[in-house]
Amino acid sequence: MKYTTFNGVTLPTYNPEHDLFADSIVPAEVSLPGRAPFDGWDADTAVSVGNTVSVRCVASAASWTALDTTLDSLRALIGVRGSLVMTMEDASTRSRLARCESVDIARTKDYNMWQPIDLSFRLYGEHWQGASNSDVVTLSTTTTEPTINNGGNRDTSIVAITVTPAGTTMTQCDIYNLTTGYGTHMRYTGNVSAGDSLVIDVGAATVYNDGAEAYSGFSLESGHVKDNWLILAPGNNSIRIVIAGGTGGSATFDFYDAWA
Repeated sequence: MKYTTFNGVTLPTYNPEHDLFADSIVPAEVSLPGRAPFDGWDADTAVSVGNTVSVRCVASAASWTALDTTLDSLRALIGVRGSLVMTMEDASTRSRLARCESVDIARTKDYNMWQPIDLSFRLYGEHWQGASNSDVVTLSTTTTEPTINNGGNRDTSIVAITVTPAGTTMTQCDIYNLTTGYGTHMRYTGNVSAGDSLVIDVGAATVYNDGAEAYSGFSLESGHVKDNWLILAPGNNSIRIVIAGGTGGSATFDFYDAWA
């Protein structure tokens, strides 16, 4: 695996050395007088934060003018926030929000149109984003139990769910994750007309009904044991969707496979 582009700019490919650090966890230790520290995460996977990673490489060109153009495009990245893309050995890609913190160019007389460069990037977000998923589920008139697959190796809560009822007005929608250890139960109470969309964006923590803010109709119900509204575990997730009113319709789960 290697970092290949940042904010649409191709990174030099000659003689690369890339830091491929895994994320660091956010500690949640609780200390009480006279007792050993308690791990606040308990059995849950700890939230992680991105590290600063480095790319050491060599830029080359057929002319000094072309080399200057390449170096200028890289120096322009300093301070920019954008998408850092990592290409895997099978040519698939994963991306991550990042900010370019430095571009170091050390000029020496021993290089003839070859320029060593060190770049550093601060990683943001909870994980690397792999393949994009837009799983469409056909709803029954009452209960639907689809399987939603997160093809990565990391939990993700960056999920947007769009429920579009058909036939008649939907008056309530319950969405569960029944996967062991990931129990969640979201409820929306309110009228959603047939053909309109209820959008619950878990990552952004927003709720919209036909484009209008509708957070007041949203709640987390009993049996909800996670801090986030919904978390998709790596692999298959057992989902349950229960609607009242409406005569079917669809629910779409939009998310990326999550990778450490």
